[in-house]
Amino acid sequence: MKGQALAEKVGISRSYLCQLEHGVRLNPDPAVIMKISKVLDLTDDEASELFDMYAKETGQLAPDIVEYIRSNKMVQKALRCACNKGVPDEVWGQFIEQLNK
Repeated sequence: MKGQALAEKVGISRSYLCQLEHGVRLNPDPAVIMKISKVLDLTDDEASELFDMYAKETGQLAPDIVEYIRSNKMVQKALRCACNKGVPDEVWGQFIEQLNK
């Protein structure tokens, strides 16, 4: 997809997209990153990689994770409980294994 078409579909200017591509502008709004992943029809793994790169560069949480947490009260409750209880990595690992079954 050419830059102009991508910019239009994402809802940003071509010049802003060009600045992002060349590192002139950093830390775009998370919503822009989410839109780019959808417009480019990234696989789940590709989108996760994009979101994780964004998180690393900005020092923020990955935007897909933030959106999931915001939209799900049970996730918020579970994370708060885990935080209060000091759940260790081993337990989180077991939890992830169960989810992947």
